[in-house]
Amino acid sequence: MTRQGSLAYYLAAWVCGCFFMSFTIWLGNELHPTVPRSIPLLFYIYFISLIFGAVMCFLFGFVVRYAASLMTWTRVWHWLSGGAIIAPVLTGLVGAISASHFLKGSGWRAWIFVSLMGPYLITGGGRSWMLILTSPAGAATAWVLYRVQRAFAFPIDRASET
Repeated sequence: MTRQGSLAYYLAAWVCGCFFMSFTIWLGNELHPTVPRSIPLLFYIYFISLIFGAVMCFLFGFVVRYAASLMTWTRVWHWLSGGAIIAPVLTGLVGAISASHFLKGSGWRAWIFVSLMGPYLITGGGRSWMLILTSPAGAATAWVLYRVQRAFAFPIDRASET
């Protein structure tokens, strides 16, 4: 699992993705001010996003890695633009799924609802304008994931090419 950096890749997706998303939410508070912006508020948003955004960040990391291997993304701008496009689409899709009445109830449906609560908290209650904020967070996270993917890539053996 760690040979190609999967553990580091998904840990970076979770930690950095939640930080970038909480930072954009913290900055986006100026667009629709509810409380004054402060550093303790940023840390509070980051703590909550680490809890409720874990599944979404793992899913985002998986989709970006799969799209990169499927479309052979080799440049950093491929990853940046892909992350900026995938993040709002995936957040809106998972937010719509978590808001559906299918997941309301008990047992396994309640566990799935709670694990998908992050995008619902972002987009629910008439806050669909927050999907715009996921684009820069997705691009920044994709940049970090690109760096991790490159760091754990297998080196090219020049001796076998001759």
